[in-house]
Amino acid sequence: MRRHTVFGGIVPFSDVWRTGDNASTKITFSTPVQIGPEATQLPAGTYELFTIPDEKAWTVIFNKGVGGWGKDNYDPKLDVARFKVAPGKLTEAVETFTIDVNEIQDDSATINLSWARVRIPVKVQVDVVNELLARIQVSMDSPATKRPATYLQAANFFFDHSKDLARALGWVNVGLVSAQPPVSYQLLYLKARILAKQGDPAGAIQAAQQSQAQAIQVEGPGTQYYKLNQEIIANPR
Repeated sequence: MRRHTVFGGIVPFSDVWRTGDNASTKITFSTPVQIGPEATQLPAGTYELFTIPDEKAWTVIFNKGVGGWGKDNYDPKLDVARFKVAPGKLTEAVETFTIDVNEIQDDSATINLSWARVRIPVKVQVDVVNELLARIQVSMDSPATKRPATYLQAANFFFDHSKDLARALGWVNVGLVSAQPPVSYQLLYLKARILAKQGDPAGAIQAAQQSQAQAIQVEGPGTQYYKLNQEIIANPR
């Protein structure tokens, strides 16, 4: 009975493959990541990459052994992550086995294993938000002098991710002490949004009216901030 293979008969189905040539392929992550279709947690570090090809779903393996040659020293007891990925079909053949990174976003990317007309996509996600929140907080808590725009950026990031609105409002109020338009009415607009989210409609309307008045004075009626603030004044929730 003929054994099923992939990549022109080079790689057999159901066997552990070193996923490359000669020495096993190694991948290093500088921070913890979530990997694969179920976002398996993978600590920062260097891993050997193995796969088990199959017609319907490939098993992708990240193994913490890093001294092996090919699959000779592969030890499944050292697997840190193991999951299945459905193979995709390529419209054009890839002549040599290729590992590349595509679909790069702020908090995710896809590692593609491609050869012949087969592609195995491995999703990688990183927790950028919490890391940035911590860095922003450290920076804002430092005694260094900060511009009003810095308070605006920090407060906006916290608001956009629904983190510590009281702290964000405090930064807005500090920024307003010395801010000049257009930063001042941007800060006031953000203040209105924070107060609305905190359940203070009267405070939200007051901040929105102040922001709107400044925007009209600087930019004229019908500007973006006039319209944005009008929405809050009409529905401060």
